Order: sequence, then structure tokens, then C-alpha cells
Amino acid sequence: MNKIDLGQTVAIFANIGVIAGIVFLAVEVRQNTESIDQSRRLAMAEAYQSRANATMEIMFQLAGSEHSEIEAQLVEYGWPGNPGALAMLSPSERISYTNTEIARWTHFDNLHYQYQQGYVDEEFYRYNFEGLVQRFAPTWKALGLGTGGRPTFRAEVERILSAAAD
Repeated sequence: MNKIDLGQTVAIFANIGVIAGIVFLAVEVRQNTESIDQSRRLAMAEAYQSRANATMEIMFQLAGSEHSEIEAQLVEYGWPGNPGALAMLSPSERISYTNTEIARWTHFDNLHYQYQQGYVDEEFYRYNFEGLVQRFAPTWKALGLGTGGRPTFRAEVERILSAAAD
């Protein structure tokens, strides 16, 4: 075997090595991408569970509090369709109810932020979040809560109410 044949043989093996390296890297990148995607899906599931737990905790606390009695009174006066029912509350009941609604407003503002960041899926947002905002937003406005919070959340509340009116 002469030097030219040896050089060509070495070049062939070098090219095979480069191709094998590229194939190996492609497989590694694909596996890494799949692993990242699985981690993202797990994080989304954990975030969803955390939101569900927070909502359940709020509801359990409200069920055993003065808030449920106040809401029962409000329902008798036509709430939530009639935010004017809030005028029927005593000053202390109104303060208590307002504080609870501030917590609810903050919870929904947080959910909207999570949606903006991609941590809340479209289905949950469209079928749960928007319906609840439609229900509570008139009360928030009547209590003066529509002026606080993030401007993007306030704008989204207005968009949801406008879309529901159409």
C-alpha cells in the first residue's frame, strides 16, 4: 500500500468518524429535547394542581366563614346579577366581603399572569377563568376593585365583559 492509498483510507475513516459523531449528536439532541418537553409537561401539571389546591383552599375557607353567610344574603337580593345588592350589607359585612373579593381579585390576576406566561392552558382559561370573571367582575367594579392590580388584567376583564355582552 502506497502513501496515497493510505491517505485515502485514513480520509475515509475520518469521514466515517465525523458522520458517526454527527449522528450521535443528533440522537443526543433529540433525547434532550424530549426530556425537556417531559419536564415542561410535568411542571405544567404541577402548576395546574397548585392552582386547583389554592382554589379549593379558598373555597373551603369561605364555606366555613362569615363570607358564606354574606353571600347567602346577597343572593337573596339578586346577586351576582345585581351588584346593587351590596348596598344591603352592613358596613362591617361590606368590609369583610370586600376583603374577600380583594383576595379573589388577586387570585384571578395571578391566574391571568400565569396564562400570559404560558403556564395556564387555553382550555382552562377559556372555559373556567373567563366564566368566573364574567360572574365576579360586576361585583369587583361595584366594590371599586377594577382600578387596582395590573393594567393588563384590568384590560382583560374589560375584554371578557365586552365579549360576553356581544
